[in-house]
Amino acid sequence: GGPYPAYPSGKSWDEASGKTGSGKKFYHNVISGADFAAQPYYVAIITPVIHYCMGGLEIDENSAVLGSGSEAIRGLYAAGEVAGGVHGNNRLGGNSLLDCVVFGRVAGAACAKYMLGDKVKATSL
Repeated sequence: GGPYPAYPSGKSWDEASGKTGSGKKFYHNVISGADFAAQPYYVAIITPVIHYCMGGLEIDENSAVLGSGSEAIRGLYAAGEVAGGVHGNNRLGGNSLLDCVVFGRVAGAACAKYMLGDKVKATSL
């Protein structure tokens, strides 16, 4: 254990941020006895992201968005993460893709019928 120099140069800052930056002088959480000096290191930029949003617009069985009074808003359809209420309080990993595909197809068919009426021809995938 013990502190290990964060920068081999012995400086207490990194070159990019300079003396006023927030560089580290020591790594305090190195596992005791680890041969870290001989190991390769990989760097990745980590940024905050939103992985999945729960909730969203209420839809009916045709993916039409429901307005006040639970009535469908003509011509407005939603699918995927923007449509809420499908998963409940949380979702199982991977189910978001199923949600997007199923309700995306339903919304596409309903939207085509809304736009084209009886001119829509049934297809088989």
